[in-house]
Amino acid sequence: MRRIVWAAGLATIMAMSSYAQTPTPGPTETQTPTNTPFVLDFNPDLDGNGLLDSADLIRFLTAWQLRDFFIAPTPSPTPQFAALLGFVTSAETNLGIAGATVIAGPDSVFTEANGFFEIPMARVDTDSLSVANDGFVPHQQPVEIEFPSTILNIVLFPLGFPTPTATLTQTEPLAASPTPTPTGSAQVPTSTHTPSGTSTSTTTPMPTPTLSRTPTPPPLLGVWEGDLIGTVFNGTDLVWTVTSGTQALAQIGRNPPLANLAGTYSLNGNSVIYNGTSGAGSLQLQMTWDGADEMTAGTYLSNIEGFGADSGSVESFTRTP
Repeated sequence: MRRIVWAAGLATIMAMSSYAQTPTPGPTETQTPTNTPFVLDFNPDLDGNGLLDSADLIRFLTAWQLRDFFIAPTPSPTPQFAALLGFVTSAETNLGIAGATVIAGPDSVFTEANGFFEIPMARVDTDSLSVANDGFVPHQQPVEIEFPSTILNIVLFPLGFPTPTATLTQTEPLAASPTPTPTGSAQVPTSTHTPSGTSTSTTTPMPTPTLSRTPTPPPLLGVWEGDLIGTVFNGTDLVWTVTSGTQALAQIGRNPPLANLAGTYSLNGNSVIYNGTSGAGSLQLQMTWDGADEMTAGTYLSNIEGFGADSGSVESFTRTP
């Protein structure tokens, strides 16, 4: 806005300067200083010599630059809401849990059939999240919601989930039997003395370590980023996040995303196939994994509400640290 006003003011001053500096022909030409304000609500004759000349323009530009320097820019408003989404999975099976209740501040939702949940407008000042479902231990954790979206994977432990324990058993060594030593040249028969009675001892038991079974992370766990090259989404960012097991979340576009699609993927050798859906449409991905942090030969097929169908390739698809 400042630049528009500045440009308008500059154009006006130049026009008025050109007009004011054109003398009226005649033998009795006079110049009368004036202090009458022009349409800019201030007198552009800044040096008061009665002319609109280059000195006035220099003074005007200097004053405007100082104004920009002293007036602090208006800070951008901090977003109060952001998308909170992810999966709720079982520690026993690594699969999604359907119907679990996810509560973040004043918002609560239920997970879908594959364990996916989404709170599109979660408050960014929410600092805790709780999850509960029948047959599982209730879960609560701190959370930091960042704009434009935060992705979580929450693991619930079934009630009575087996935890292997190692038991330490201490065995007391047997007492040695004394054997008499022969003396002189004569041989003395060897006798073995067996102690009578029972010997007992008391030992302080050592604490029994408890070993918890931790689910093995999937090989594709992490955030993968690439660009969609097609007719509709040409050059649009694609963020594909594997959270747990075979669950994954696809996000088309950023700040804000055009669509969030939850689904599952399969890994057959180095071939990866993903199918994701949401209320906004569907997305299918097919890629070749190099066994590390890059995927090649990626193709996609999408049908997103408001954008229509599109297909093409996925370029520069890599896993971020």
